[in-house]
Amino acid sequence: MTATTSTRRIAGMSPLRLAYEFDGIATLASGVLLAALSGVIDSALGLSTPLLLGVGAFFIVYAVGVLIVATRREIPRRPAAVIIGVNALWTVDSLVVLAAGWLDPTALGTAAILAIAAFTAVVSAVQTYTLRADR
Repeated sequence: MTATTSTRRIAGMSPLRLAYEFDGIATLASGVLLAALSGVIDSALGLSTPLLLGVGAFFIVYAVGVLIVATRREIPRRPAAVIIGVNALWTVDSLVVLAAGWLDPTALGTAAILAIAAFTAVVSAVQTYTLRADR
């Protein structure tokens, strides 16, 4: 696919579909990286290899579900709402885990957790907006 074809494809997508496809692709990439590098980045993040591997595996499975929803002819509203809820829950859960001290991440690990929480918060808000606007 050329850059022009890719640009045309994105330009022709609804904001709703774009929001879900972006979420699925970004989550899949994050999951693959976390799973593949879990044994390498564990000490830098202050998080255990099994935890990183588990989060990576969850991201991969979740991303496949998001992409399945994103590629339907019409995005089904209930699964779309569930995805919004999971993203919002991930954000809140990440903040609770950090605030409660259940993990002992390094400064880099804390920054990574907060970055992912911020990403899921923004994605959830964009998905909520585009789902409402798509009525």
